[in-house]
Amino acid sequence: MAGQMFVVKRDGRSQEVKFDNITKRIRTLCDGLDPRFIDPVPVTQKVVEGFYNGISTAQIDTLAAETCAYMSQKHPDFSTLAARIAVSNLHKCLG
Repeated sequence: MAGQMFVVKRDGRSQEVKFDNITKRIRTLCDGLDPRFIDPVPVTQKVVEGFYNGISTAQIDTLAAETCAYMSQKHPDFSTLAARIAVSNLHKCLG
């Protein structure tokens, strides 16, 4: 990501992309998954590749879930992580 990139939060505010926040969110959803295969940092790096300026946090969650679903060919725990991200996103959208 070159230069500053902003995300649109659920409340409509813009905020600079914070890689650490995304990693932290994914890490909390990795509880109980095999750490030999599921590492939040490379998952976040892969998700960030699909970013564009003005992406919403809900779209980031969708992108993260889709990325993990695609990575499930490497290990089944990625499917679990994809489902957790999707459910968490749904709860936030409804909440």
